[in-house]
Amino acid sequence: MPLRDWRFHTDSIGGIPAARWSRGNGNPVLLVHGIGPGTTGLANFAPLFDRLSAQWEVHLIDLIGFGRSGRKTAPPFFDVSIWLNQIAHVVDQFQARPAAIVGNSVGGALALKSAVRFPALRAVIAISAPAERYLIPAALQNFWSVPRSAEELALALTPMTAGQTPPAPDLVASRFGAFADPTYREYFAAMLPGTKQSQLDEAALSDAETASLATPTLLIHGREDRAVPAEETVLPLSRRLRRADVVLLGGCGHNVLWERTADSAALIEKTLSERLG
Repeated sequence: MPLRDWRFHTDSIGGIPAARWSRGNGNPVLLVHGIGPGTTGLANFAPLFDRLSAQWEVHLIDLIGFGRSGRKTAPPFFDVSIWLNQIAHVVDQFQARPAAIVGNSVGGALALKSAVRFPALRAVIAISAPAERYLIPAALQNFWSVPRSAEELALALTPMTAGQTPPAPDLVASRFGAFADPTYREYFAAMLPGTKQSQLDEAALSDAETASLATPTLLIHGREDRAVPAEETVLPLSRRLRRADVVLLGGCGHNVLWERTADSAALIEKTLSERLG
């Protein structure tokens, strides 16, 4: 298992156990995953582990409701507030050391919101982040639905890539395996009910947040992202942020870290090196 040599921690967020792993030395970098069927911190960020932990103290979390973290007992289960509190709990432990947050998809939006709360952060990197309000597209609507079979999950994952390439069977199996637990199936369905537009809107930054966010920001996005189209999200958002750089990667959909691993990792490393040393 890729996390076997990591240090495991259990945090408590409002009485709910929250899983966290750490590895490496140096200034801290927190990785925040997205919201998808069967997703975890490991599923989102595995391509970065060795490169980042060789230079920095990397912290990886499973958001409340996912992976090895606990679940809420009452709705809302799509709860930006509790996820931000979970992130804040980790950042507080950095004890004012120079630190950065890297977030993927909704985790990218959470990273940006957290930078408003912690202006002393040296950098925030948001990958494929739905941090601007837009009308939810079919690709994301389908991806945020409970799959009835592994084949249905594979169909939902296919538009996430630029070339609409069917996902590898082991990826589908690892994600669909979470739904063998009927309580997880029910929880995920309750987290993202109906059209899912209100949950997507909740992840977006408010006008007040964009106006006050002054942390140096890198926005990395796939040019062919069908779930979070760049023209409707990262590009208009970047014009409202004071210190944001934007990189659009061609031949890349929503799964930036897996489709353009070397390029996105190099961008992240460069930013972290400049900001954290």
